[in-house]
Amino acid sequence: MKQSLQNILFIFFLMLSFGVGAQDASFTKIVKTEIDLYNKFTALHKYADEAQKDMVNSNILEELESLLALPMSFNYPFDSLRWIGKIYSPDLKFRLITWNIPSADGTHTYYGFIQIPQKKGKPCLVIRLKDRSLEINTPETDILSAETWWGALYYEIILNKYKGVRMYTLIGLDLNDRYSNKKVIDILTFNDDNVPVFGLPVLQMDGKTKNRVIFEFAEDVVMTIRYNGDSKMIVFDHLSPIEPALRNNPRFYAPDSSYDGFRFRKGIWEYVPDLDIRNP
Repeated sequence: MKQSLQNILFIFFLMLSFGVGAQDASFTKIVKTEIDLYNKFTALHKYADEAQKDMVNSNILEELESLLALPMSFNYPFDSLRWIGKIYSPDLKFRLITWNIPSADGTHTYYGFIQIPQKKGKPCLVIRLKDRSLEINTPETDILSAETWWGALYYEIILNKYKGVRMYTLIGLDLNDRYSNKKVIDILTFNDDNVPVFGLPVLQMDGKTKNRVIFEFAEDVVMTIRYNGDSKMIVFDHLSPIEPALRNNPRFYAPDSSYDGFRFRKGIWEYVPDLDIRNP
C-alpha cells in the first residue's frame, strides 16, 4: 500500500515538474484528490467515535462524487484506495464503487456510486447509492432503487441479454453483524434515462420467483459464490445447519461440501441443485 501511494506521489510531482495541459490538469486533480481520499479513509478507519466517522465519510462522499464526474476518472484505477471495491460491468457501460463502515454494535452500513461514462468527453453520470437494508422487510421480492439500495460489497458482475434487455447480475458480500454474514445475488437494470433499478423477478428457486437471493450463514465460515464461465453458471456452496436442531437459524449455517447453481435460460436464472463441480 505504501508503494502504491509512493507511485501516485511520484507521478504527481513529475507532472508538476514538466507542466500540464488542459487534459493533464484533470489528471492532476484526480491524483491529488486520490491522495486526499487516501488520507481521509485512513483517518476514518482509525476513529472509534461514530460522529467522527460520519463526518469524515460525508466528506468522502462529496469529494468522491465530484471526482467521479470527471470523464478521465472512469478509467482511473484508484489503486491506493484499498477500502473500496471498484468493479466494471463486462461491457464497460458503468463502474460500481462500494465500501462499508462498521458500527460499534457489529452492524455495517454500505455506501456506493454507479459511474456511467458519457459520449464526447462529457462529465460522467454519477449515481449515489443509499443503503436502506434495515428498512426493507421483504428484500427477496422488492424492486429497489438507488435511494432504497440493499447495501453490499460487489465483487462480480455478469451480463446477460434477453429480448433487448441488458441484465447485470451482481454478486456481493454483506457483512451483516457479529453473528452472521450474507451473500447477495441481485439484478441491476437501467431504464431509458439511465435510472438504475435493483431487483428483477428472474431468479427461480425452491418453487418461488425472486427479485434477489440472500444467503445468510455463520460469521466464522466462508461461503463461495462465483460465476463459472465454462459452464455459464453461478455456482455456490450449499448451506446447512451445523446441527439438525439448529435448522432455520442461519447464524449456525455453513457450507456442507455440496454445491448448487443457477443457469440462465430464456431470461431466467434457473436453480440447479446438487451440482458435480467437476462437471457442472
